[in-house]
Amino acid sequence: MEKKIDRRKKRTKKLLRQAMLELMKEKGVKGITVSDLTARADINRGTFYLHYRDAEDLLEQEQDAFFEQLREKVSLVDIQELMKTGSEPYTKMVSVVELMKEHADFLRVLFGPKGDPSFTVKWKQFMTWELSKKLDTLPVKEEKLPVPPEYLITFIISAQLGVIQHWLESGMEQPPEAIVSFISHMAAAGPLGTLQEKGGFL
Repeated sequence: MEKKIDRRKKRTKKLLRQAMLELMKEKGVKGITVSDLTARADINRGTFYLHYRDAEDLLEQEQDAFFEQLREKVSLVDIQELMKTGSEPYTKMVSVVELMKEHADFLRVLFGPKGDPSFTVKWKQFMTWELSKKLDTLPVKEEKLPVPPEYLITFIISAQLGVIQHWLESGMEQPPEAIVSFISHMAAAGPLGTLQEKGGFL
């Protein structure tokens, strides 16, 4: 009996997630109501309230679930291994980008004009925390850096996010391995260094 209830619970949440995604694409994040969700998912309001307080709670739980999956992937990334790969796609980073591809519809809407501005803030805060922890493992003296660490972290995160957003918005024509290679290459060579390679900068 318990397994049957658990399957029913999972099915209900899956229906509501799909309904939320469809409605976000149509109306934007702010325009969704519980009535919209239950009508689209074809469930009653009582069933909805067994799982969520309101539409905002559903969206927040979905975001939290995504960040938890992202944390699991990012935690496996070794910054020193990453630095040794150069422009080659680092497999643990490829896994991170593959997760983003898996959730592309969700991320595309949240980052888009009808999305949730707070999600971008959460993304940057999450990445800042994770990157700061990883940089702390490196034998680097802050006073020796040419820029303050917080500016370095902000530059890295903003650049990576820009690439990911462009990739999602442009239909993900490039495979995850290529995206990781692009990011690694530009991070290693820098924008100007990338322009100057192979006579690219005329």
